[in-house]
Amino acid sequence: FMRKHFMIGAWLTSLDNFTSGRLHTMLTSSFSHMDLKHLFNNMVGLYFFGSSIARTFGPGFLFQLYVTGALTGSVFYLAEKIFLAPRKEVFGGWKTPCLGASAAVNAIILLEIFLHPTKLLYLHLFIPVPAALMVRRFLFLLKRNLINMWVC
Repeated sequence: FMRKHFMIGAWLTSLDNFTSGRLHTMLTSSFSHMDLKHLFNNMVGLYFFGSSIARTFGPGFLFQLYVTGALTGSVFYLAEKIFLAPRKEVFGGWKTPCLGASAAVNAIILLEIFLHPTKLLYLHLFIPVPAALMVRRFLFLLKRNLINMWVC
């Protein structure tokens, strides 16, 4: 098992890592997950939505979208910590690190929804809902993740 401080210093996005020049953590954090449920949820989304994007645009585009989503999520996380966290009481304050593929997977899901707004998606695996109607729920979940900012 890896030591916690190694994981935080080498893999997770944080203000400390950013100011120390460990910019690679802005990408490596998207390959780290809090627990198996977090990993499973991201990989299910990546599999179902990513396979459609890869068939349409190719695997190279999917990889670029994943990396762009991961880096964008890290940038917004750092911006939130720099500008907003000092003014509000949040768990861990501005030192809370960020991990997970949620931003990268969310970029893939959003592209799929925008490309195919009438496609049926299954809410809770059995309720068919047009993709365009899922955007509201998706944005609500995204806002919730921003409040619990350790997931990026």
